[in-house]
Amino acid sequence: EIRLSLVGSEMCIRDSIKRMENELSDRFGTNISISHKQSGKGSINFKYTNLDDLERIIKKLKLLG
Repeated sequence: EIRLSLVGSEMCIRDSIKRMENELSDRFGTNISISHKQSGKGSINFKYTNLDDLERIIKKLKLLG
């Protein structure tokens, strides 16, 4: 029973991360992937196709800060 709750929790985290990936991808207009480890650490990867695309993403990030 404990293992089932952990699996459910892991699925919930995965679903939440997928939702965040989709929301961020929509907001920034590019493919974004999130890598999450059990330790709670991870990374966010922004895909871009050229330098203009990268500059657009950086400008949007600066507006958030």
